[in-house]
Amino acid sequence: MAIEKEMLAEYDFSGGVRGKYVTRVAAIVKRYEAGELSQGKAAEIAGLTRAGFIEELARFKVSPIQYTAEELAEELKDVS
Repeated sequence: MAIEKEMLAEYDFSGGVRGKYVTRVAAIVKRYEAGELSQGKAAEIAGLTRAGFIEELARFKVSPIQYTAEELAEELKDVS
């Protein structure tokens, strides 16, 4: 996941707590997107609720739904 400047435009990177927070959340979002963390675990590590983490995913333009087409088909095959 490339984090583009326009995605981060609303954040203040002049240093301090906010800049460290954004860097930390960006790293966690990247690990979530790569499938290394579940949504719940990523939220926990980030110190956010799941809803808060989903809001951060939206800021970074990452879908909160991380199923491949094959995984989704497998999940749905037993649903009547």
